[in-house]
Amino acid sequence: MAAVPTAFQVSPPPKFDFSKPEEWPKWIHCFERFRIASGLKVQSDENQVNTLIYTMGDEDVITSLNLTEEEASEYHTLKDNLEAHFVVRRNVIFERAKFNQRQQEAGETADGFIASLYALAEHCGYGALHSEMIRDRLVVGVRDKRLSEQLQMDAELTLQLWPATYYFMGNKWIFGEGFCKIIRFCFNLNLYSSIGFLTCISVYRYLAIVHPMRVMGRITVTHSVAISVVVWLLVSAQSFPDMFYPKTSANNTDRNRTEKCHHTTTTKYVEDYLKYSVGWTLTGFVIPFLILLGSYGHVTLVLCRINTIDKVVKQRSLKLMFILILLFSVCYIPFHIFKNLSLYSRVLIKHRMRPKWDKGVFCAHQISRGLVCLNSVLNPLVYLHVMDIPAQIRQMLQRSRQIFTRFFLSKYGNVPVAQSADV
Repeated sequence: MAAVPTAFQVSPPPKFDFSKPEEWPKWIHCFERFRIASGLKVQSDENQVNTLIYTMGDEDVITSLNLTEEEASEYHTLKDNLEAHFVVRRNVIFERAKFNQRQQEAGETADGFIASLYALAEHCGYGALHSEMIRDRLVVGVRDKRLSEQLQMDAELTLQLWPATYYFMGNKWIFGEGFCKIIRFCFNLNLYSSIGFLTCISVYRYLAIVHPMRVMGRITVTHSVAISVVVWLLVSAQSFPDMFYPKTSANNTDRNRTEKCHHTTTTKYVEDYLKYSVGWTLTGFVIPFLILLGSYGHVTLVLCRINTIDKVVKQRSLKLMFILILLFSVCYIPFHIFKNLSLYSRVLIKHRMRPKWDKGVFCAHQISRGLVCLNSVLNPLVYLHVMDIPAQIRQMLQRSRQIFTRFFLSKYGNVPVAQSADV
């Protein structure tokens, strides 16, 4: 296809302002367009280099690059070195200036402010101080000056521990809606998956004790993996609708000042959430609890009727059943009762009928949330208490001594070794 002759004179871009190195990408982009439109691109490197230097307006910067004569005479090599030169200056001077001047703007969400700081710090070259610089800018740049002063008093504050400030700073949430939903989802996922797996364990114990011949060799690793996947899927399906409810609300006195991260949802949707919570409690807790209670209850009856089991073993097993049911009840029943009562209280308050028991239920709900988290810690301790630990330690020491004796004999030959009375 024949080239179309140009009917106008192409002018080069204005001289480059060396006091504004951050403008280099824009200027060189304009020069590249001029280079193509004017036909300079197809000319020799010598003409391209001379035109570039003449248009820039200063030859001293070329000298400061310390290029060889061959490098300085090749257009693309010279351009790449100029690019590296101005980018370095921009990172150190301009980018750090923009980062250090950044403040949270009016109406800007916390997650937007944090994301902006991360983007600005990307080209500042802070190295090992990268996280600390972002942390300091967050502390100084938040709009809530009182919160900023309180955070400045915490000498151990890090980006990793930053979410903990929500509780230490009077429930002031500054991390945005998305992060709030993720935290609540993870909490619920952990809570109800624990309930699901404890229920599966109770059913397995029931089958192993009440119907040992029917399940012997039939429950394989594949079955266990499949059951685990089903539990995770069911719990995720129960927890996922919670993500669609709004989780944050601004302070009524100053919308740009603070936010709250709700465990459930905002007042506007609390009635719908109460219905969802009751259904969630029924499928995620009540049904598994009844299954667990039925399994351990039946196991207890079977153990009491069987006379062929050692009395000590029977007592230990019954004690374990009782403690597990008690622990499950104490940790999970109060949480679900007070959670739904707290939601019902908020519904009444929304309709201007504040109940007298509102504060008591709220405090009890906060305590029950702590009990829920303790279940994962207390369950292993139960097994340690019920099992005969001293006997197991003696058995372990005996096995270690036998292994050491075999190793000694194999290395040094048949050396008489005194036999202990219990070997």
